[in-house]
Amino acid sequence: MKFTDWKGVFTLAQELGGKNTEAAFRSSINRTYYSCYNLSCAFCDIRNIYKKKANGEDHEFLVKALKQHRNDEVKKVGGNLNKLRGKRIHADYNSSEEVTKGDSDFSLKLGDELIKSLDFLSKAISL
Repeated sequence: MKFTDWKGVFTLAQELGGKNTEAAFRSSINRTYYSCYNLSCAFCDIRNIYKKKANGEDHEFLVKALKQHRNDEVKKVGGNLNKLRGKRIHADYNSSEEVTKGDSDFSLKLGDELIKSLDFLSKAISL
């Protein structure tokens, strides 16, 4: 069965962001990025903007495709996804630096904005 509840994953990220541990903050950032990444992939797939190839390069190429789109709101989604990707990489791989509630809150705010943009764009008649 194909998993599609990426907004549910974002809800989990919000719950994790409300906990007061660094592990929860790191996990919140990770879940925020992956929920937004997968929602962006689905949006792009339906509109033939980018077709996921299921390899490590998808993350970079998805952002590039979004940022090169003619619609400014789609470009903004690409920029926000790229920022989230940077935060996720830092949270996942940089254990020598603290990840704070502020980092988690920033990612959650950006994720919320990105999801709202995708919802708005999904209702747009033409891109």
